[in-house]
Amino acid sequence: HVDFDELTAMAFEQSSSGPTLNEMTPANISSGLVHKPSSSTPYVPPSRNDWDLLFQSLFDELLTPPPTVDP
Repeated sequence: HVDFDELTAMAFEQSSSGPTLNEMTPANISSGLVHKPSSSTPYVPPSRNDWDLLFQSLFDELLTPPPTVDP
């Protein structure tokens, strides 16, 4: 169990104890991924129909109340 004062002290110690992950430069972090030059296929944004198909079941569920069951 940790109380608020201990938590505050721990946070202060952590922040003053040296560099943290957010202070590292991207050069120090490697994901192992290699940058690929842009492909010959151009980016085509989703159409309105694509979005409708994607979200239709969500809207159906939200806008259609579930059937009530009598006890």
